[in-house]
Amino acid sequence: MQTISELAVALVGFSGIVVTFDRRKNWDKKEIRNFFVMMRASLGAMFLSFSPYVMAFFFDTDISWRICSGIVFLVIASNLYYSLWENRGVGSTGFQRAMGPIGILMAIANLLAVIGLIPRADIAVVCALIMQLGVGTHNFLILLVTNLDSNIDSEEIS
Repeated sequence: MQTISELAVALVGFSGIVVTFDRRKNWDKKEIRNFFVMMRASLGAMFLSFSPYVMAFFFDTDISWRICSGIVFLVIASNLYYSLWENRGVGSTGFQRAMGPIGILMAIANLLAVIGLIPRADIAVVCALIMQLGVGTHNFLILLVTNLDSNIDSEEIS
């Protein structure tokens, strides 16, 4: 869990660098969507990776993991709503389209873990957090490549 939080912090930090060095003033809808999806996924993974430790102070192990699964379910459901519904007119990559069904499966797995139908809620939580990191990393790379392409284009023009 500590590794997941460290990777998420690194993603957020590097994204700040990419945004800072971006020379353009206006981003298109796709870039804004990629930035917000990256931030939601990375920050969500970071904060959710700490939740089992916090819950362990108040509940026994099984209950704390089930509560964490419930929190993960809510975060993934809100991320899916934002990514799939709010941005339905914005183009997406093949990876982003594939992550929709995977995100739905992760949300269902965590919901089943809350109910107790999946006996190991910890596995459902960790898999969902790894998925969140994958989404954040993919959107970071898209922003990085877009930023590099735009900087090369602006240097060719001047």
